[in-house]
Amino acid sequence: MFSNHAFRYGLLAATVAVGCGVSAFDAYAGPMPVHRGQISYITGGIGEDEEDAMKAAAGDYNLLISNAEKDGEFTAGTNLVIRDAKGNEVLRARNTGPLFYAQLPPGRYVVDANYEGVERVRNVTVGERNPADIHLIWPQADTAQYDWRRG
Repeated sequence: MFSNHAFRYGLLAATVAVGCGVSAFDAYAGPMPVHRGQISYITGGIGEDEEDAMKAAAGDYNLLISNAEKDGEFTAGTNLVIRDAKGNEVLRARNTGPLFYAQLPPGRYVVDANYEGVERVRNVTVGERNPADIHLIWPQADTAQYDWRRG
């Protein structure tokens, strides 16, 4: 049988644990930028809070890429290669999305995206003030392909 004293300490511990969890959650600053030379990028958008954080940061980037299936569901896991107008690779990012934002020097680029073996190629011009916005639509995943309960 629990004593009143043990119950109070247990309740206090539970309250502190919940309070700490809320504080840590509220302090979430969003995805951290990755810097590669003169290019920086962020990727994320899984869950409502991360999606909101990404969208709040969009103004700092001039290339905005979103990944979704035909039904509008966001997808993550896209591999990207970005090349300049001369064909030089300027950025390679693996396992991105569903949102990917990059700050590139103004110019023309080719974005080569691959998701689950399907490739999309887009030509894009990015400027200082006008971001290029690319929406990549992918085939819907075949959920019947693998049933984890059957192995």
